[in-house]
Amino acid sequence: MMADPELKSGLESDHLDSERQYQQFKKNFLKGKCYLCGENITRCDYSKPCIHWLLRAHKRIKKKNIEEALKTKELNQIIAYLRWVANFEENLSQINDFEAYEKRDGLVYQETIKYSNLSWTFWIKEGDLNGHTGKQIDFPHYHLHMTIDGKNFISFGEMHLPLTEYDIFVIYARIGKYPKIGFITPHGESFSDIFNFIPKEELLDGMVSSGDDTNAPFHLQTFIEAKPGKMLKGEDIAKIVKEHNETKIPLAVLAKKLDANTKVMISPNKLVDPVLREESKKGR
Repeated sequence: MMADPELKSGLESDHLDSERQYQQFKKNFLKGKCYLCGENITRCDYSKPCIHWLLRAHKRIKKKNIEEALKTKELNQIIAYLRWVANFEENLSQINDFEAYEKRDGLVYQETIKYSNLSWTFWIKEGDLNGHTGKQIDFPHYHLHMTIDGKNFISFGEMHLPLTEYDIFVIYARIGKYPKIGFITPHGESFSDIFNFIPKEELLDGMVSSGDDTNAPFHLQTFIEAKPGKMLKGEDIAKIVKEHNETKIPLAVLAKKLDANTKVMISPNKLVDPVLREESKKGR
């Protein structure tokens, strides 16, 4: 597809625009301002609904105000904004969209984003894409669950927020429905994006041991097994352990030097817990 000059030019233009917007967001966020509306994040002007109200920096912001603000932007724009906010606090670990790739109960898409004492979970099932026939919500929509200090502020069933055709396209692109198309939010990447778009070998080659299991972004498990009919020497393993301690190169990389079968598992070292709809029905 990249052979198409017009498509390539369009993608490059989109990337440059996204980068420009992110730099604008970053500059304003550091000053406590919203790059979209120009207001202080702590300010609530009811005449200017804005998605920075999702940060609820002003206690006067109610559910109905947030619903108004959500309707001013497409879902993909809202998620991109919240991902930028989340990664601004702590890269990768505050976004959990692994549930989007679990095939269960007609689930099309779900992700949870956390920032400070807030969390937002977006939920879409197959029936939501078609709308609920015979009801007022007979249009494609998504659901939002929001918590503050771990307590429900907005429950899944309270809002039915419209999806655009482009939103649906992006959702399908994220979950791999189109083999030749992928979708990622620059500066709003999640762990699943990293695993989906970067080959394991390339990811490993870029890693160094942090020496701090608590704050390291990735957790590695390396399994080493002698090849059939051969033995592993303890001195060979001791040699790569020594090299690991001196160079901080992961054991998973150094294990390739052994004449053995190796298997490496890479997982997030810490990740915000997903909010499951079944657990949120009780509400507050």
